[in-house]
Formats: sequence, C-alpha cells, structure tokens
Amino acid sequence: MRGAALPTEQQGPFPGSAGEGARALAAADREAIRLCHGLAGRLFPWDLTRSLELALLKAFCVPSISGLLAQTGEFLQRPRKRYDDTGLMVAELLRHGPDSPAGEAVISRLNRIHGAYPIRDDDYRYVLSTFVCEPIRWLARYGWRPLSAAEQEAIYRFWRLVGERMGIPEIPPDLPAMLAFNQEFEAEVFAAAASNRQVADATLEMLLRDWPAPLRPGLGRLLAGLLSRSEAHCLGWSRPASPLQGLLLAALRQRGVEIATVTLHVGLGTFRPLEREDLRGLELHSEWVEVSEALVRAVAACRQRGGRLIAVGTTSVRSLEGVAALHGGELVPHTGPVNLVIQPGFRFAVVQGLLTNFHLPRSSLLLLVAALIGRSRLLDLYAEAIEQRYRFFSYGDAMWIAPSAISG
Repeated sequence: MRGAALPTEQQGPFPGSAGEGARALAAADREAIRLCHGLAGRLFPWDLTRSLELALLKAFCVPSISGLLAQTGEFLQRPRKRYDDTGLMVAELLRHGPDSPAGEAVISRLNRIHGAYPIRDDDYRYVLSTFVCEPIRWLARYGWRPLSAAEQEAIYRFWRLVGERMGIPEIPPDLPAMLAFNQEFEAEVFAAAASNRQVADATLEMLLRDWPAPLRPGLGRLLAGLLSRSEAHCLGWSRPASPLQGLLLAALRQRGVEIATVTLHVGLGTFRPLEREDLRGLELHSEWVEVSEALVRAVAACRQRGGRLIAVGTTSVRSLEGVAALHGGELVPHTGPVNLVIQPGFRFAVVQGLLTNFHLPRSSLLLLVAALIGRSRLLDLYAEAIEQRYRFFSYGDAMWIAPSAISG
C-alpha cells in the first residue's frame, strides 16, 4: 500500500495557484521542509503512509466529499490509478518541498486537474488538516515514539505552505487552531451517507487486492478497527470485536522500526573473486565511508530502548563495523576510508542482524555472512538455496539473518 490523500481528480480549483511568483521562505519554513523530508524518508515512512491512508478513509465520512467522488465515477472505476497518482504527488512534495520546481509542478497540476469541480472551502481546509492531524495522532498511538513538538510544528508549517500555494483560504493560523478545526469539523459534518460506503468499499477492495483472497475479509475487519465507532458507522462498516481490535492495536504499538542511513562508496574489489586459499592476512581494497552524527545518535537511542540494529545489505555491515573497528569497537561519527576484512572469527560490535541477497562463491561478501552465522550453517543454507533454485547476486532473492541466528 502506498501513500494516500483525497483523490486528486475530485477536488475543485483553489483560488490562486502556484506560479503567482516566487515566495521567499522564512527560516522556520525551510527547517520545516527539512524535518518533514527526514520524517517521511527516514524516521517514519511506514507510519506516515498508513496515517494518510486513514486520513483518506476519514475524508469519505464527509457526504459532500464522498458524493462528488461517487458522482464523477473516477474513484469507483479506477481507484488504484487515482490513489497511486495522489501518493506519487504527495511523495514528490515531501521529497523536494513545495517551494521547489518539482513541488510547484505538483501544485500546478493539482490546481489544473481540480478546476472542473466546485468544492466547499471547509472541505478543502478539512482535507488539508488531515495531512497534519492524522500523522500526529497515528504516531502518538502506534509509533515507536510520538512526534516531538518541533516535528509537529514542522508538519503543520509544511502543509500550510502547500495550502497557501494552492490558494486555500482561511487556513488555521497555528497548529493548535488546526487541531481544533479538525476536531470541530468532524464532530459537526461527519454523517452516514450511501456515497460514503460506495467509495469506502471501492477503496478497501483496492487496498486488499494484492493480498491472498482468503486473508482479505480478516484484513478488512482489522482496517475497520482503526476507525472510531462513529467513523465506522458513517462508512457503513462494522468494527471488529474488542479482543481482535485490542490485538491489532497492541501489534501496531510493538512493531516500531526506525530507519537510519549510512554512505559507503563501494569499490570494485567488493565483487572481485578471492584468489588465495589461505585467508590469513587477507587484505581488501579501501572504501570511503560516512557515518553521520545523526546515525550515531539513532544507534545509541535504539540500544537504550532495548532495540536491535539490523543491517540492510553487507554494505551497511562493512560501513558500521569498519568505523567501529577504527575506534576501539565504538561507533562514532566518521568520514574517510575504511579497510576491513570480515571473516569467520570476527567479533561484531554494532550489527545484530542482516537482510542480504545470496552471494556468489569466492566472494568477500560470502565470508562476511559466514562470520555472522558460521561456515557450517552457511553451507547448509546455500545448499538449500541451490536445490530450490533461488536467484543469486544483486537482483536475486533475499536472506533474513535474525539476531537469534547469529553465532556467538
């Protein structure tokens, strides 16, 4: 499932659009754009996507919105295209910022598409408010941590900038006013309507289409469990029994994952077959790595809360362990070359699990995996992979090495 918002083909024109001349941004707004880029791309990509999917469903509780969506027929006939188009445009805004050429192009396209539909100003403001309020609420309920006050303010500033460039009138002037408007609107305007269920059912069918058919009814009930009783009533849905809903909410709260990144300039020697049989004294090429202060803080925070550090790719392992090896086993900010051979007998200081592909024989990467799980287990796993005709190398199948599988 990808990012969601009110389907783009269905709204009316905002008075005034992007392209009315470049607007200088305040320093606080530039910082808000930077923070939101990190929230969406690194810290909470899964959570923000889910929260905007919930925002989409809640918008269908507004009869004037669902009525227009049903009237145009686009969202009933081609929900995946409308949904994906919106997700891509939201992603472009978050990736580049509303003041960038790419962001201005998205806003211009939104205003051009929406021109045929007369929409109430309050409906515009409500949909904009969901982009602010739903991520804040979702992460407070289910995230691995809630958003800080600065991050909440950044989300408000980011989407206020988008709203201003789209010409939405009378945007609430600050975050408390935006939160209050959102709650008051929902209390006053949410109501049951046949069109609500029409578009909600079409959306649910689209979201579940990629799942195996036997799982879809149960998954649909779980999704309904994220709604309040009154919201489910407005959509004509029934909520799951309390024990099932409680299990869902507990699972969401426990699955928090933070994503952090590291930079390594991979050398060609990584892919060069090893030519010597005696691996004692083996040396490989030097590679340039950057471990940022932010990454070091994220690793420290993960350890402090009892989390586990899982590397995605052997590149991440070499980067983290290479820097730690230069600093007595401690991960510290570092920019520069590393030259580390990881083979059986190596003691890992940072990494506690690995997601990687199946590597080719006589490669240094195969040695690294053997150092994690032991040579005997590695040979057993690769024998099974060959028997089952798994695909090897960079675009092949993946192997998950859980912390419990790592050799002591």
